[in-house]
Amino acid sequence: MAGLAAGYELDRAGYDVNLLEAQSRPGGRVFTQRDPFADGLYAEMGAEYVDAKDEYVHQLPKAFARKLSDRILYRRPVRRIAHDASGAEVWFEENGELRSLRAPHLVVTIPFSVLRHLEIAPAFSPAKMKVIRELAYGQVMKMAMQYGKRFWDEPGSIGQRVFTDTKLRRVYHMSVDQPGPRGILMSFTSGSDAADLGTRSHEDRLRAALADTARIWPEAPRHWEGAAVKYWNEDPWVRASYSFLGVGQAADFLAIAKCAEGRVHFAGEHTAMGGMDGAIASGLRAPEKIKKAGGL
Repeated sequence: MAGLAAGYELDRAGYDVNLLEAQSRPGGRVFTQRDPFADGLYAEMGAEYVDAKDEYVHQLPKAFARKLSDRILYRRPVRRIAHDASGAEVWFEENGELRSLRAPHLVVTIPFSVLRHLEIAPAFSPAKMKVIRELAYGQVMKMAMQYGKRFWDEPGSIGQRVFTDTKLRRVYHMSVDQPGPRGILMSFTSGSDAADLGTRSHEDRLRAALADTARIWPEAPRHWEGAAVKYWNEDPWVRASYSFLGVGQAADFLAIAKCAEGRVHFAGEHTAMGGMDGAIASGLRAPEKIKKAGGL
């Protein structure tokens, strides 16, 4: 989201913009999944809301991407970043070959959990490199479980949003604004439970989800139809979920994270620690610094 927001703002200001996207879709950790669900159902496997208005974010990446359709280069994972006093050059994969683009300014929105594995020449300041290497990230797994019947809405049910002591932790009705009779229960597992489930096979994750859901709603197994799983910490383009200041990480980590290194600027939720709100805000902040630096 930060990259799209930055690209949109810079394009609107008249800059010549190119966005390198490792995946085949826009949006990063905003990810709407429709397969394998039936009847047109879908699930938000990443971020779901922006600000206190509970506005769904699944339309935002599409809106930004439409505005930047000819500027986004999909399936171009970045492998190397070089920078000097006059700008930056980025090497990326394109159809199995390594290519590069050079620009007077670069906005890096790659999560530090991924950036720490890339080549940077020359290295950024010692303080910046330390934050890139050490910034802490949480563990999150979401499982969207399709059931043939919305039993959780029936009289006598414990409810449609439940906090539990199972490995699923939080379970809630994802398809509340989607037509039935089928429905999707979403689990949001974090911390050590997500890490534990992350070591298991896909089949074992589904078995655990069904078993724990049955502890909450005993009738669940009769209506089970399948599930989709997203463990963000195993995604090669993210390698994490949300960022946070870990034990012993100074409060200045955040200030250093968002500080520019010459003509290389930084944005992303890890520079704001405010979820998708922070990601978008950071994507708008970086262009302002570029504008102040002057020149197109």
